[in-house]
Amino acid sequence: MSFELPVYKLKPNFVDQSKISSMYDCFSSPLQSERFTTMHQFSFTSKNGTDYFDGVGSLYSRSTSQFIANTFDFTEFNSFFKDTYVEQIYSQVCEVAENLGVRVGRVRFLRLKAKSCYSLHVDPDEFRFHIPLKTCRKSFFVVADKIYRMSEVGTLYVLKTTEEHTAVNASFEDRDHIVFDTY
Repeated sequence: MSFELPVYKLKPNFVDQSKISSMYDCFSSPLQSERFTTMHQFSFTSKNGTDYFDGVGSLYSRSTSQFIANTFDFTEFNSFFKDTYVEQIYSQVCEVAENLGVRVGRVRFLRLKAKSCYSLHVDPDEFRFHIPLKTCRKSFFVVADKIYRMSEVGTLYVLKTTEEHTAVNASFEDRDHIVFDTY
């Protein structure tokens, strides 16, 4: 699948904004865990469907220069989130992915802390889906040295990940996204 721009708005109002606060209610356990306070992410999918920290962080080991896992290893939807609005969103994104000729693998909640960024990198998957849950104008992506924003909460975006990119949060508030890796 090819998109004109590295960041592409796919479906506005994909997530019902009135349900976002209820989604955070079902996130309470992972958000309050010690692992989340250091990693700033948790998984909606895992290898066995029961671990919301399976598959967090990079799947690439810089020390060995090899991948330690693949996104398609994390396709079991975690039981903790079953029968929630998150599962509905997951199912809908899987359907969108299928229509684009890809499948959804690892799915995570990513919090980019205020005044922080990720390293510049390239990912093996062609693109990822993003749904901003909390964002602002001072939070953006840099892809191939150009700035792009995912400024609409609840919108389904595509981020082309085969070009060098990073996420930057230059604000004083945290930024929250749900990110769907594809394969």
